[in-house]
Amino acid sequence: MDKDYRSVSASELNGVRKAYESAGIELEAKHFNSEAEIIAGCQDAFAILATGNSPITRDVMAPFSPLKFVQRCGVGVNSIDLDATTELGKIILNLPGFCTNELANLVIATIMGLIHNTTCYDREIRKGACPNAGRCK
Repeated sequence: MDKDYRSVSASELNGVRKAYESAGIELEAKHFNSEAEIIAGCQDAFAILATGNSPITRDVMAPFSPLKFVQRCGVGVNSIDLDATTELGKIILNLPGFCTNELANLVIATIMGLIHNTTCYDREIRKGACPNAGRCK
């Protein structure tokens, strides 16, 4: 699990860990930045839980005989080589609806920022300029 993506809180991760432990599964949380790190760190993994956009490629999956599942903790599976997973008989899971509230909040904040031109005002204030000087109309 690439735990440092910050899409999963410490308490949520603890809940996931407890759920796995109750099923007799050991969860080891690690952060990987590259395909090579995933290969080196997951050689004995039965499942990979990816909270970010970890590159789950053919090379990541091919050497692992015990790997059966890749869980993408997000809506998309764009970082996973789906052709390779099919050929290698791996099961890919995602979380439809993941972060929908956060995405909606971001969209609303962006729209409001565009309407009120807050990016320009912020930039000018950080440069020390008066935002009422007419630069942000």
